[in-house]
Amino acid sequence: MGLKILIVGARGLVGQGALKVALNAHPAIERVGLLLRQAVAELNAQPGQVRPTVQTWSIPAFTPEALATLDLGGFDACWYGAGTLPIGQSTSQYRAVTVDVTVNVAKAFAAANPGARFLYVSGLGANAASPLMPMRVKGEAEQALHSLDLQVCSLRPGVVQPVQGVRSMHRLRDVLYRAVGPVMNVASPYLKGQFTTTELLGRAMLKLSQAEQPLPVVLENRQINDYGKI
Repeated sequence: MGLKILIVGARGLVGQGALKVALNAHPAIERVGLLLRQAVAELNAQPGQVRPTVQTWSIPAFTPEALATLDLGGFDACWYGAGTLPIGQSTSQYRAVTVDVTVNVAKAFAAANPGARFLYVSGLGANAASPLMPMRVKGEAEQALHSLDLQVCSLRPGVVQPVQGVRSMHRLRDVLYRAVGPVMNVASPYLKGQFTTTELLGRAMLKLSQAEQPLPVVLENRQINDYGKI
């Protein structure tokens, strides 16, 4: 029997990459659940291609009340790549999305799947004691997740390069990625501690979901690249 994976944030840069990996991982992955606020495009398989069964839930906000209405049971792991950019946000605004919403989903997932695996895409340098607000809040989210009845691994990518046709939903970010793409292609092989790709990140989560041994608490960028190798 293949794995049953719940993906949160499938419209974002990281989530798109994770979804592409999951959809092409049959029979290793048997079922994919998508927890969304808005629908994602292009889930159809190519002619003759076998893909996992896909189930979607769409709710306008990931509040405890809304999540309680969903049947999220039957999953082996959650790949959590949802989030927001800290640009232009106060600490409280960024914490509400990065910590509160993440914990809401994790609690609902834990209640439906006790002891399952929760793979949280955090960020390079995440530390609850960091003087930098985004890294401090990411560190707070990591700490909060480890208090739940889940096996949690925090993946800490640095710069995530979109590949396999993945594009950012943020227009300015998409323009930036396209502009610096050639530079990233040249620099990434020499900066494996700072650069990864959407595909490597997705493959790392697949390998963590398949592993028989307990999850590492943290996977840094270089380790993500190692895990993501075919």
